[in-house]
Amino acid sequence: MYKIYNSIKIVFLFLFVSISVCGQVQPMGSWRTHLSYSETSEIAVTPEYVYALSGGALYSALKRDFAIDTYSKIDGLNDNVISTIAYNADAEALIIAYENSNIDILYDNGSVSSIPDIKNKSLSTNKYINKIASIGNNALLACGFGVVEINLIKNEVVGTYLIGDNAQYVNIRSIVIDNNYIYVASDEFIKRIDINNANKENYENWQTIATSNAATYRQIAVYQNDIYILHKNGDVDVMRNNYTDTKIYTDIQYIYSDNKYFIASKPGLVTYLHNNRENSFVYNMPLMVMYDDDFKCFWLASQGEGIGKVAHDHSTYYFMKPNGPQTNTVWKIKSSEDKLIMVPGGRWATEYNREGHVMIFQNNEWKNISSKEIQEITSLPCFDLVDIAFQPTNNNHFFVASYGYGIYEFVDDKLVKLWNNDNSDVETIYPEQKPSDIYYRYHRCDGLTFDTENNLFFLNSETSSAIKYISQNGDVQKVPHAEIQHYPTLQSILIPKRLPNIKIILSPRNQPAIFVYDDNNTPSYIQDDKKILYTSFFDQDQKQIRPTFIYDIVEDVNGEIWVSTSSGVIVLNNLQNIFNPNYTVTRIKIARNDNTNLADYLLDNTQVNCITVDATNRKWIATATSGVYLMSEDGKEEIHHFTAENSPLLSNNVQTIGILENSGEVFFGTEKGVVSYQSDAKVDLQEFDTPHVYPNPVRFDFDGPITITGLTDGTIVKICDTAGNLVYETTSHGSIATWNGKQSNGNRVATGVYFAFCVSKDGSQKVTLKILFMH
Repeated sequence: MYKIYNSIKIVFLFLFVSISVCGQVQPMGSWRTHLSYSETSEIAVTPEYVYALSGGALYSALKRDFAIDTYSKIDGLNDNVISTIAYNADAEALIIAYENSNIDILYDNGSVSSIPDIKNKSLSTNKYINKIASIGNNALLACGFGVVEINLIKNEVVGTYLIGDNAQYVNIRSIVIDNNYIYVASDEFIKRIDINNANKENYENWQTIATSNAATYRQIAVYQNDIYILHKNGDVDVMRNNYTDTKIYTDIQYIYSDNKYFIASKPGLVTYLHNNRENSFVYNMPLMVMYDDDFKCFWLASQGEGIGKVAHDHSTYYFMKPNGPQTNTVWKIKSSEDKLIMVPGGRWATEYNREGHVMIFQNNEWKNISSKEIQEITSLPCFDLVDIAFQPTNNNHFFVASYGYGIYEFVDDKLVKLWNNDNSDVETIYPEQKPSDIYYRYHRCDGLTFDTENNLFFLNSETSSAIKYISQNGDVQKVPHAEIQHYPTLQSILIPKRLPNIKIILSPRNQPAIFVYDDNNTPSYIQDDKKILYTSFFDQDQKQIRPTFIYDIVEDVNGEIWVSTSSGVIVLNNLQNIFNPNYTVTRIKIARNDNTNLADYLLDNTQVNCITVDATNRKWIATATSGVYLMSEDGKEEIHHFTAENSPLLSNNVQTIGILENSGEVFFGTEKGVVSYQSDAKVDLQEFDTPHVYPNPVRFDFDGPITITGLTDGTIVKICDTAGNLVYETTSHGSIATWNGKQSNGNRVATGVYFAFCVSKDGSQKVTLKILFMH
């Protein structure tokens, strides 16, 4: 079987080869996924591959050498977030069902077909595809409303079977087929029908063989004509030919049968029946287990370890998975130079109780510090990590805030200290509690920010001082401004680069507000501070704005503060005037260009989760419902609008955005996981740094942007032919300039040599680069 091949894949492959000499730079305008493969829950075994499903992401291991590959919308699949997979040997195809009920068929030759019928069908009930079974060249899908049969050769639906009483919709959780019958299980019944019955559409032809008033059925399997039933409580019953239930196992998570083997798995143990003999082997966290006759081994979907392989005699164990973050859940992304860190925590009215993993991306590899590792060091649980701050001169020294257990300090990716009520003035809401008590988890810390003196400011909600900082000497100092002491979920501190005495604190919910104070260069002495609390604002038209929620704040290159709210974007200009009682904010107006003088506010009435500023001061705006916008520096021009429908973005609900400063790669943290996009702007260099062009040569089948990197911001780039005729002119964004390979009239240039004349904005640096086009 082959990896998916199509024109996009070929172009991407060429791009990677072409730029390999230029370092770890992604092709301009390209995407890549950063999904977790630590939550493997299903496998499908083919003659050559073991496919695995992990948190909605698909990957595979080649059986003969364990080579790992991943699959996504970028590679030719048609959707995101997979719900279940199964292999059909007759059609030589992997059936892929998505959460939205779309279906892809990935054939052994690498081609992909889509069957969107269920997705597009308008139904008043759940359409989720729970499980898949094969029958010849067809597949039977256990759906939220009944059973759907599809033909894998014609790529079409050939039957829909509503098998509830009186043909009502019913959620079919499990479906299996043996030589004689099709078996299905809902919450409350198990039914079967003869495999050769020509009228499966008639619900009366489906024979009920078991019912449960308690809605306990979860999964079924058939082995040597016996029916095995997995209940929701983990009990497994067997029904023999007299349909009498006999309990045989407990605490089971998954059952499977191929008529040669019956397998039941639970944490720490896999039990199987073969030739009427029971055997077992120990394995950490098996969720699904299948036996492979060709390779004489067991394949496992292993929680935390990926695809597992166990020899038939249990003598050897092996596991494999792609590199990726610990989890697809992401709350906050922060970066510094070549290092990016994301955390999966969260809180709103209260904490989300998410395990506290620290996920680090550097040198194109993910390194995970799991909550288990952290707990082993601290002897305390680790949950709800919500913010990150890098020490300004050393990105290998960073801090992570927990909305529960304090502040974790890391050096060289190793935990060196947990700052909490036990060893410092980082406080819990219930200071009388001991580490063993449940209330000890109420160290509600957030909003980590370094000031210009390397003091680490943070928020410590509902304690004696909501604002604190860790000084360079390692002391925790309190800044007890009474105005925000009673605010329960303070989130961010922003210290403007041009006015570092000013501190801006955000209260996102339950009295949403922005508190601003000027510490007069005496951070721990508040008597001489200027301060003001905003619960509403007046804009440039003197219209009052009172957001329901305020989600994030960020400073742009010009020192303006962009605020993300539940109803759009607010900009705080002229911060030196912010303590003036007549201070006004700005709402960006975008002209309609319809021959009127009318304009619309930028993303008015749209929930904006966060705004991130790139190297050229453009704004990447994450929304809760509309994906991501890239707006010009002033916010008035839309450069890109990425959605789940028009791009590889995994979801239109984007929580957070981070940008790798050294490369300009933009990471989008969505509710379904993380993807990244290689933008055309990266951190501005002070001088030219080995400027080069990629790809070079530009071959006939390449139609992406040609990239010139290693420049300074605002470099003028003129593309000329050998006769000196100007073909194209542009300026760099940060250290990058791009060219689409076309003349100003839109026609692609002819085969030949072209020159890129690059002159820095002040004219002090110049370089000429050759570009070869081959048609």
